[in-house]
Amino acid sequence: MAGFHALALVFGVLVLHAACKGDDVGKDGTTVGGPCAFSNECDEDDGSFCLSDESFPQGTCGKRCATQEQCPAGSACVNKNSGVCLLSCSGGGDCRENYACQSLENQDGTGQSSVCMALPNP
Repeated sequence: MAGFHALALVFGVLVLHAACKGDDVGKDGTTVGGPCAFSNECDEDDGSFCLSDESFPQGTCGKRCATQEQCPAGSACVNKNSGVCLLSCSGGGDCRENYACQSLENQDGTGQSSVCMALPNP
């Protein structure tokens, strides 16, 4: 009987992990915010991909969007790269190393949101 309980526990953890994967947002998030070199390091099943231009040192996982509703909690749909969900922040400590909290226009034109990006070179 102990084997059955252990198997049920493992199954429950796997189901919970799968259910949470789509909302993996943060400094190490595979949906939004985590580092990447290639898009397959992001949660492609959730529509995420790797942004790797000068605004995103060491790459960052992001997700295409047109409105805020298309972004997972903890991210914002901003007017960058034709609309992308980026990691939301309220200060530099919310962002990865080499990133800073910056205000960008929302993709849908409803104001601005603070997101993690590299500071532009002067």
